[in-house]
Amino acid sequence: MKTKAITTIVITLLLASIMATAIPTHASPARIFVPRDYPTIQEAINAANPGDTVLVHRGTYDEDVDVNKDIIVRGLGYPVVYSFWISGEGAIVEGFHVVMREVVSPWDGIAVKADDVTVRNNIVEGSGPFTGWVAPTGAGISVILCDGVTVVGNRISGTTGGGIWIGSSANCIITRNHIHDTQYMAILLADFSGHGPCHDNLIAFNWVMRAGTEWNYDDGIRLGAGAYSNEVLRNFVFGCSRSGIRAVGTSHDNTIAHNIMLSNQGLGGGFDAHDLSSGSGTAGTANTWTKNVFRTSSPLGLE
Repeated sequence: MKTKAITTIVITLLLASIMATAIPTHASPARIFVPRDYPTIQEAINAANPGDTVLVHRGTYDEDVDVNKDIIVRGLGYPVVYSFWISGEGAIVEGFHVVMREVVSPWDGIAVKADDVTVRNNIVEGSGPFTGWVAPTGAGISVILCDGVTVVGNRISGTTGGGIWIGSSANCIITRNHIHDTQYMAILLADFSGHGPCHDNLIAFNWVMRAGTEWNYDDGIRLGAGAYSNEVLRNFVFGCSRSGIRAVGTSHDNTIAHNIMLSNQGLGGGFDAHDLSSGSGTAGTANTWTKNVFRTSSPLGLE
């Protein structure tokens, strides 16, 4: 009996050893600190594995940062950087103060180039306010050729380009951002270089003030040519130099509802609410405008 018991124990231990060897183990996601572990943000990102978190302490970092993997890059106390380029699918960038450099060629503050990215609670600051027209140096945040991106809770101001530019992208959520005093429009949904219109995006609960200038008339929120099946809901748009919310070109089947648009059109001959989706200069019928608050509009047939 003792021999059988010993044999059973040995077999059990062997099986446990084999199973432990066969089942791969994965290290828990790491937390990498800058500048404690690495002196620069880019070195920390290069050393990180997918799923890790890079935590950046307060300070100024003379960097244009490339987030090229599925990690979290989080600022502690709004550290200052020049720009982010996000090409890692599923990456999260949050809590930074992006101070855009004045360069000759366009350079966006935060450029998203991958699906399922989240950009949240950042400050993006350009060189404004403006005393005259200046050469554009990029948007505050751009989302180009992407799907499922979330841009939430960011504060954007003084950009010589636009505030948030969504180009040929779908299923994105743009919400609770504060955008003011931009040279061009605050939020733009547009075709990017012939790659197709924006569709099925949600633009909601954003606060837009003073998009465009007296030297460069522009809109608060614009649905560009061909944009379809987008929802523009519960935004506040005030004091833009052309139209508050404008649907242009062949945009169609968009829903624009429960927005407040006031004191727009003051300089550029626009309207608080403006629909040109028919492409004829008369009221479009392909977009649904409902339960908005505005004072002036193109002849939408509703007030």
